Amino acid sequence: MLWSEAMDYREIGNGNGGFRMETPFKEIYIGHTPTTNWGSDHPMRAFNIVNMDTGAGGTGRLSIIDIDTGEYWQSDPISLLYSVGF
Repeated sequence: MLWSEAMDYREIGNGNGGFRMETPFKEIYIGHTPTTNWGSDHPMRAFNIVNMDTGAGGTGRLSIIDIDTGEYWQSDPISLLYSVGF
């Protein structure tokens, strides 16, 4: 729900501030809402929220991130690694 609301707010053109997840942390990292629902198999950012769920539970990729640098690494698409169920 948090991710959907942040994406909705960003899409209506209010991306220059305003929305921010209030937290004492610089960034928050979430999952359980695949970025594949937004047409991407890469981590996505909306404001100070980083969505790391890149669809590994389906046909996407498994992703990890270095939170100090923002650099991330990904597996090949799961559908290429496992043929069962895909």
